[in-house]
Amino acid sequence: MGMSNTQTLQQKLTELERRIEMIDRIPVGLVNMNEDGKIILSNAFFWKIVGAAENSFGEELSIFSLPVFSTKELSVHLKSLLKKHKEFDIETSALTNKEGRRLYLHCQGIISSNKGVAQPFYSLICADISDKKQLERQVHLAQRLEAIGKLAGGIAHDFNNILTVIQGSASFLLSNLPTSDSNYETADQIFKAAERAEALTRQLLAFGRRQMLQPKILDINKLILSFRRKIDLLVGTGIKIKHNLKSEPGNVKADPSQMEEVIVNLVINARDAMPGGGQLIIETRNVILDDDYVKRRPLVQPGPYVMLAISDTGTGMDENTQTRIFEPFYSTKEKGKGTGLGLATVYGIIKQSGGFIWVYREKGHGTTFKIYLPRVDEVTIHEAPPVSTDQRLRGSETILVVDDESDVRSLVSEMLRFYGYRVMEAPNASNAILIMERHQDDVDLVLTDIVMPQMNGFELVDKLCPVYPKLKVVFMSGFTDTVTADHPRLDKGKNFVQKPFGANVLIQKIREVLDDSGKV
Repeated sequence: MGMSNTQTLQQKLTELERRIEMIDRIPVGLVNMNEDGKIILSNAFFWKIVGAAENSFGEELSIFSLPVFSTKELSVHLKSLLKKHKEFDIETSALTNKEGRRLYLHCQGIISSNKGVAQPFYSLICADISDKKQLERQVHLAQRLEAIGKLAGGIAHDFNNILTVIQGSASFLLSNLPTSDSNYETADQIFKAAERAEALTRQLLAFGRRQMLQPKILDINKLILSFRRKIDLLVGTGIKIKHNLKSEPGNVKADPSQMEEVIVNLVINARDAMPGGGQLIIETRNVILDDDYVKRRPLVQPGPYVMLAISDTGTGMDENTQTRIFEPFYSTKEKGKGTGLGLATVYGIIKQSGGFIWVYREKGHGTTFKIYLPRVDEVTIHEAPPVSTDQRLRGSETILVVDDESDVRSLVSEMLRFYGYRVMEAPNASNAILIMERHQDDVDLVLTDIVMPQMNGFELVDKLCPVYPKLKVVFMSGFTDTVTADHPRLDKGKNFVQKPFGANVLIQKIREVLDDSGKV
């Protein structure tokens, strides 16, 4: 017996409902329109993009009455589709839906028709690509900052060689002039100006992740509380400070002085954003960043972290400022009020420490900087303070100075000779090897630059030390990304001197290494 008409109709309705349900579950917005833009059929995801329920707009709904699609960017393409029958495929700039959410769309306008239907109908397919755009912005920003960092580091390296000559010559003059001499004040001004220039190059090196770090196991809470008074003085009156430090945070491995600089820079930035007063919030807690978080942050590795957040209730920033906030010399402050290197320094220190930093802002409602540093299982080691010594800096040992910059080499040699040392000079590593072959029993220490053409300082030392096992070594450089790498003959903080340096700094380091009975 055949199926009744009622059963056939019911089956067709069931099939139609199933198809509609499948269309509603597709994570892409679908809508059909007539040539006037009246919506004939739409799916659930389309209204999610719109940011409202379909029934909130009433009867006879036109696509041009919806906030997202009434924008000039989209309405021009839609009208061209409906009136001129021109299909389109575009990615939009930032749009705002009825909920106020900013989003980016990939939209396709298609002309459709069914057999037997006189007038065609038009379909619009919309994919929300906001997450994709956010990831692209993050990668683009990281690439831009990386390129700027390499440029800044290279400039700082060359400038440090120049500053070594200026600062070293000035300190050498000061050590030879009595304070009553009329030239003493001039030499002192040159030395202080070089120190200020050195501070700028340090910040550039920090941004480019090319500075020397001395990481230790740190408890972030203890670090913050140790200079709480300094933060109070920096902020002044009119701003309330709130500490929300979770008990027993995990330890991190970072340079204490550099982390202090990070916190101070962020506190100053927050203070300047609240000229009329407000609230500064310093927060710490342990977090686990899972795979879902990493999907939205492509440069992040999943795992346990310690989060440090510094928030203010100040003026906030716009989107353009947010994208450039970590660039060196970019500043929204008045001329003469800051160098524009504070946040660039923060960015470089955090990245070089293996962490990352995000900024969250809302114009007129304040800003939050969140720092994530990898959590470590090691415990804090309390080091004994260094024992002061009155050892004389003068010596009679023979030192081989290796540096491709002739001005630096000459100045360093002059400093050493002034303190009684015998000096041999080499303009490159190959020349240094020849000198060692001829004077192997005379040379007590090699003072070598790291970055040199053909053969760098590390390679030079790798060739010399197996042949001359008692040879002492001190490295020097103004370009310290090479120093951050673990090298078996580099003992960070013990046999390295950062350019630029004065005579006292250099001679103290030389004397420390020569007097050290251990192998270098």
